Amino acid sequence: MERRRRGAPLPARRKRAKARLRRGRAGGGGSEPEAPPPAASRVELPAEAALEAPEELRPEAAAAAPLDKPRGGPEAIPGDPRPAGEDGGGVSGLLRQLSRLEDSRQRAAELFRWLLAPVAPAEFLGRHWERAPLLVRRGDPGYYAGLFSTADFDAALRGGEVHFGTHLDVTSYAEGVRETHNPSGRALPAVVWDFYQNGCSLRLLCPQAFSPTVWHFLSILQEQFGSMAGANTYLTPPGTQGFAPHYDDIEAFVLQLEGKKHWRVYKPRTDAEVLPQFSSANLTQPELGEPVLETVLEAGDLLYFPRGFIHQGDCLPDAHSLHITVSSYQRNSWGDFLEKLLPAALQMALEEDVEYRQGLPMDYLRYMGVANSDTVDARRTAFVEKVKSLIKKLVDYAPIDAAVDQRAKSFLHDCLPPVLTESEKAQSVYGFPARWQDGGPCNVDILITKDTEVRLLRHGIVRLCNEEAGVVLYYTTENSRVYHKEEPKFLELDPEYTDSIEFLLSSYPNHMVRTPSKEAFSHVTEMWFRAEIVPFQSFKVKGPWVGLLGFSKGGEVSLAMAVFLKNIMAVASLNASVAATCIPFSYKDKIIPTVILYEHKAKATNSKFLDYSEVIDDPFQAPGDQSQIPLEKAEAQFLFMVGQDDRVVKSEYYATGVGTLLQAQGKENFQILSYPGTGHCIDPPFFPSYHIGSDPIFHKRAVLGGELRAYSKAQLHAWSQIQVFFKKYLIAN
Repeated sequence: MERRRRGAPLPARRKRAKARLRRGRAGGGGSEPEAPPPAASRVELPAEAALEAPEELRPEAAAAAPLDKPRGGPEAIPGDPRPAGEDGGGVSGLLRQLSRLEDSRQRAAELFRWLLAPVAPAEFLGRHWERAPLLVRRGDPGYYAGLFSTADFDAALRGGEVHFGTHLDVTSYAEGVRETHNPSGRALPAVVWDFYQNGCSLRLLCPQAFSPTVWHFLSILQEQFGSMAGANTYLTPPGTQGFAPHYDDIEAFVLQLEGKKHWRVYKPRTDAEVLPQFSSANLTQPELGEPVLETVLEAGDLLYFPRGFIHQGDCLPDAHSLHITVSSYQRNSWGDFLEKLLPAALQMALEEDVEYRQGLPMDYLRYMGVANSDTVDARRTAFVEKVKSLIKKLVDYAPIDAAVDQRAKSFLHDCLPPVLTESEKAQSVYGFPARWQDGGPCNVDILITKDTEVRLLRHGIVRLCNEEAGVVLYYTTENSRVYHKEEPKFLELDPEYTDSIEFLLSSYPNHMVRTPSKEAFSHVTEMWFRAEIVPFQSFKVKGPWVGLLGFSKGGEVSLAMAVFLKNIMAVASLNASVAATCIPFSYKDKIIPTVILYEHKAKATNSKFLDYSEVIDDPFQAPGDQSQIPLEKAEAQFLFMVGQDDRVVKSEYYATGVGTLLQAQGKENFQILSYPGTGHCIDPPFFPSYHIGSDPIFHKRAVLGGELRAYSKAQLHAWSQIQVFFKKYLIAN
């Protein structure tokens, strides 16, 4: 590749470019130190440890061998890359595929896995994250297809909203001098492409503001990091370099989109530069030392380096380069967290502990201070010990959870708004049909009622915080795609009804069955207006198939129907017997006789109520097996939900026994959910608990089993799983 020594003359074309650019700059040219970038506009990010295919398998190995020099890095990790989007649709197809996942956390995890493939996320986090660079060679130029391209760059310019300095930087680096050549005003295509043709690099800040695909990509990924995910795109002409060597204050993922680029990465020079809080100024070549990684990135490749790793990239003479740098973890360290926590802890200690309000010794200025630091004095020792004691005790006053909420509040302000699917748009306020027609507004009535099932739009889009003014719900759905263009968005909540909102948040990704009170419903309605929640969607059932849900005797009947009747695809049974009780089952010429009941086996409890769980004859032993429902003949999927403290029927024993029989027949068409501390009743959420009731067979006062806390947890989990179960086997995609 072309090399120029420091002080060597520029080629004629570069000389013209430099003169042309200086005329375009306010105040003339000259060396310009690059200030650390603000959080809104990320610069080129850091990278290190190498993951490469074995050299003999790389067709470019012969040509690139002099440059592919990982020095002192981890061993090469072979592996075939995962294709971009299994439906063949590039990044857009991948995003469509991810949108089918119900849980946004799962979407984020899958996108992160795709970004790193073939390296497993666990391996990356254990070996590279904040530790060492990673190079992934994929040999697949189309891996990032559809994410961003030079055509998208041109389209953004032609949209007329790109401005120099705010959205676009024009840069150059030659003979050790880094310059920015931004004119003022709008970045018109003719001006921008003239800069490029004259050898300047173009850095598009915040491409998510101009590209829906980049916006969608980052809005998913930010949930994986729990920290703002930003991006810049860099377009560099052949044979040029746009930036001086430097390190950044973010974790950097360099995705090579088009062409190729020569990269050199250097380890931090001192311990103070490991995971720095701020980016460096421009560095000179003599300050760098030897690179730990030198390589040429080609389209489809990935380079990661942690903050603090110095890096520089230049284009080879025969190709341009377009890459996007995805960044995260700016000011997201333990130290940044403690900056929030410690002042709050000290304030609380001052309010609650008189020891922190007691006065300093009158004479402490005589023996403390730098001038007295070498003095041996018992008073100095006592002073230092007192400070240590107060600092140690400060931990007891640290409002750790409140400080975390404040960090989360800041994160939500940084976040991109979520990208809604067409279905979500239709169900949210954005799809509401209100409009002006025939001289007045129509379709204004909100269709959400107290009984409407609702759920959060995404897991990470809201946060409840206790503020001085009261309980506040911060949210991201009205954020801008431009960093901090909008003020933080929030709703003030009545503290009396925050439990209902907390339940809605904790129910995600499941729907909340109903709003507990009229007052809480008003908050839910307000959240719908902010596009934070969506109501339960009406789905189409696959073909003629039927799902059955039954409790106790109803569950028993549902199981029998699945054996005798056609088109029953899914049965959810709650604490039911698996044998005919009280009444025989009869269908055409088939009869299942009733199982024998032994009422004398009922046991009195301490509360003087009866426990009837042992009165039904064992349906897995003769003669009770004659009454067993032959579930092996059914084609349906079964979901058995059982309480381990069921005192009416031995539901857990029955479900386990049936599972064993089905497996013996080579069938795996069942699931068992067993709930500790839960009795016979597993009602929908918000139904009251009752562990004493009437036995359904003998109609006498009986113990039903269960305790309140376990019952409440079982309610939430079981009924959400029922929805998941029926969606899986009955709902059309």
